[in-house]
Amino acid sequence: MAPDLTWANGSMDGGELITAAVTLGVPHPPGYPTYVAVGKLFSLLPLGTVAFRLNLLSAVATALAGGLLAALIQVHSKRSQLSYSAIAAGLTLGFLPSVWGQATVAEVYGLNLLFVAAFLFCLVGVRSSLTAGIFLGVAITSHLSSLFLVPLALLVAPPREYSRLVIGLCAGLLPLLLVPIFGRLDSPVVWGDPRTVSGWWWVISGQLYSANLQLPASANELLASLTRPGMWPALLLVAGGLLVPAISTRRNDSAQRRETWALGLTVALYGLFALFYQTSDAYVLLLPGLLILVYMVFTTFPIALWLAVTVPVLLVALGFNHQNLHNDTAVRPLAGMVLEAAPENAILLTPGDRTIFTLWYFHHVEGNRPDIMPVDENLLGFDWYRARLQEQYPALLGLEADNLEQFVSLNLLDHPICRAGLAYPSAFSADAGYTYVVGAEDQAPFSILSGNHTVTERNQIPTDYPYGYTPSPEPPAPSGNNIGRLAWLLVLGGLLLLLGWVAFKGVRIYQPSGLMALQSEAESLTTGGLKSIDPQATMDLVTSAHDDIITLNRELTFIEPLTPILGRLPKVGPLTEAAPHLLAMAEAGSEAAELAP
Repeated sequence: MAPDLTWANGSMDGGELITAAVTLGVPHPPGYPTYVAVGKLFSLLPLGTVAFRLNLLSAVATALAGGLLAALIQVHSKRSQLSYSAIAAGLTLGFLPSVWGQATVAEVYGLNLLFVAAFLFCLVGVRSSLTAGIFLGVAITSHLSSLFLVPLALLVAPPREYSRLVIGLCAGLLPLLLVPIFGRLDSPVVWGDPRTVSGWWWVISGQLYSANLQLPASANELLASLTRPGMWPALLLVAGGLLVPAISTRRNDSAQRRETWALGLTVALYGLFALFYQTSDAYVLLLPGLLILVYMVFTTFPIALWLAVTVPVLLVALGFNHQNLHNDTAVRPLAGMVLEAAPENAILLTPGDRTIFTLWYFHHVEGNRPDIMPVDENLLGFDWYRARLQEQYPALLGLEADNLEQFVSLNLLDHPICRAGLAYPSAFSADAGYTYVVGAEDQAPFSILSGNHTVTERNQIPTDYPYGYTPSPEPPAPSGNNIGRLAWLLVLGGLLLLLGWVAFKGVRIYQPSGLMALQSEAESLTTGGLKSIDPQATMDLVTSAHDDIITLNRELTFIEPLTPILGRLPKVGPLTEAAPHLLAMAEAGSEAAELAP
């Protein structure tokens, strides 16, 4: 887990969310009132930096989500003792790369995952419609994608329980009423004007980002959406959401089939939404779908002990180096360099979310450089942002209209005006009109625009950087040769364990191969007709066959869920699909023959 503010795993919003939680503000739509309220409580913990405490919130929420998943599978198994598959399911969810990545940073997705897990536990576990409705409402207030769970609730809950479900849903949505309350406070982070009904709806509906959802209008656009970098988990969710119900519902009754297909279609819906949501971090929207898919897999297929242990171990081995953020402290020195070098009473113009959110945290939460005034050039286009700036800094001029040149010219005589931009030390970025210099000890990460202030050597901006170079959005991977070797050893050990299990299965399946010889022996016993059959020889033959059939049936159990797919293979498919049923019939027949006088 990151010990401080970080940009890792797509968490550029972390500075804004932490600042909003500490100051009880309204972060970007839909406002996340539940996260703000819970985050405020975690910010009071006497542990590390404030950023660490909000990182801890994500870790605790994700761990509890894994625990609820394990409890749900335990309820499904109807066992009195905790099953290894339940534990393995919780660990598997927690160590999936997307889930693990959000558990170590300050973001809203871990808390949302917890409420989704609680909703699922109440809906399909303990079957409490009222409580399920409450957690559904709270989940929606923690992220709007939880609206996809409403059809699931209506399909799974009995119609006679709809009234309780709706009452619970309304109760769970009550945190939305906190948004106008937070909007009336003096937090520096208040998006929109939630003090009015229209402004409140603008925030909680998330309509600002509706343009990001782009359905393909042509085959080329569809192909582009399906082949976006890093979106293979979304394709996996769509495929898994449709495939798992197709395999499992053959063995279920009508009610179970309805529930299984409702779960599967919800998983597929999350995958499709992420595929067509055109942002670089759309993969984080998949977490609830991954939770439901893990539940479906572990309750549909018989999970052997070796597999239940191997999957979490492999996930840890493969993901530890990338997910290990305990040394990720790169953001603080970058922000410190800006704040330290800024002139007194300076206006810092920022080019977007990464920089303004980071400066908000260090300026408003930690109280660094209270004399400066960070102003984002993109947000200046919103009336509500300029109004909020005017409330915060009454001395600023030129905030009546969206005119950056006028804003600069009117404030230039009274304040040094700087353009600041933050990026990782390993990267340099230069967009039109801005200068970012990061990492060199003798260079400041901003330029002085005011002609009334001396530009020292520290503030000189070199001109020999390539224009338009875009920095990587992620920090360099943590180093650690020993950890890397351990990871590969664990992977190799897992593969050897898998090969050993396959070999063991092969030996166990080969052992009853004498059934073919027994068939020949049975045919020889009946060559002289039924009157010539030797009763003792027949009994010995049946006993021998019964033991072999039991062994073969037990060893082939793990193939049974795959028989609908294997049944489509040419020639051998029908026999493969019928094999489990034939073995069950043979076992029952041989047992009856043994018991016959």
